[in-house]
Order: sequence, then C-alpha cells, then structure tokens
Amino acid sequence: MNKEGLKESGHVFYLISPHKYRVARKLFLFIPLIPILIPAIAKDLITLRTLATLAIAGLVVFIVFDLILYPAIFKSKIIIGYGVVEINTPGLVSFKKHILRNNIVKAYVCKVTESIGVPYLRLYGLSIPGIISVGLYRLSGGKEAYVASRKPWSINLVAEIKDKKYLILRPYNFDEFVNVFSKEVMPVIKYKP
Repeated sequence: MNKEGLKESGHVFYLISPHKYRVARKLFLFIPLIPILIPAIAKDLITLRTLATLAIAGLVVFIVFDLILYPAIFKSKIIIGYGVVEINTPGLVSFKKHILRNNIVKAYVCKVTESIGVPYLRLYGLSIPGIISVGLYRLSGGKEAYVASRKPWSINLVAEIKDKKYLILRPYNFDEFVNVFSKEVMPVIKYKP
C-alpha cells in the first residue's frame, strides 16, 4: 500500500483535538496586537519608533508560532491503515515514521514509566512538556522509542518493534484509537494502570 493510499483509507488520529487548535490559532493571531493595543488604550503617546519595535516583536512571535509550533502541535497525527502505523508531524521540525504490522511484536496499554522506562532524551523531534511529544527518544533503560503522545509518561499504547525499539502512542481520542489499532494492526493487551 502506498503512502497516498494510507492517507485515503487510513484512520487519522490527531494528538491534540482539532477544536482546540482553532481557538489557539485565533488567540495567537491576536498576540502580536497586544503590545500595540495596550498603549493605544492607555492613551499614552508613544513614538513611531516604539510602535514599530512592538509591531516587529509581535510579528516575530506570530511567525515563530505559525511556522514552527502551530503545525507541530496541532497537526501532528497518527495514521492507522490495514497493518500500518504512521506517525506524521509537519512543520520545520517535521518527523515521519512508517511501521508495518509484521515489524510489531506485541502491543499493550500501560503506564510507560512503570513498564518500559522514562523517555528522557529526545534524539529528534519536538517536546513541549504537558502538551505534546513527537519524535525519537531514548528511554531510561537504554532502548529507543518512537513517540507520538500527549502524555508520554502516562498511560499509552506501547508497541514493541522487532529492532528492539518501541512505539509510544496516545492521541486525544485514546479509547477509539486503541480499538482501531486492535482491529487494523494488532490486538492490544489492556493492562491495568
């Protein structure tokens, strides 16, 4: 199955709810205006030079968010097709990993820190604590893991891969994700946390 076919026939699970990104994007569109609006509301006279500096600073904040953080946080997804799992993070810090079912040894739901170790070193990818972690990480036990999770130290779907690596996955709609993973890729053993 080619990658285009996977996107068309696969189940797409975003790490952050699509409804949340709309609100956050609108908020960040208006952040550059705050330094300009505060002096205007306070009716203080400010120089053109100060106003230009504030506008440029606000524009830089917007560009950093819109080019780097926005795509990585709100467009990161896990795509599940028949026998295939794909992690996809767009943006300047992009990450993409495609794993076939025949490379997965077993899959289970567990608390990552108690089962396989703590993801402590990001080798490649993006991590915003408390929001999202996507990329290749080294675990405390020395093994590596491909992570696409909202809560990488909490309860996740963990899949062991043949090359002695792990997949640590948790999108925002986790229960539905586990059911689809069980049907399309491999049955999931549900451990109690």
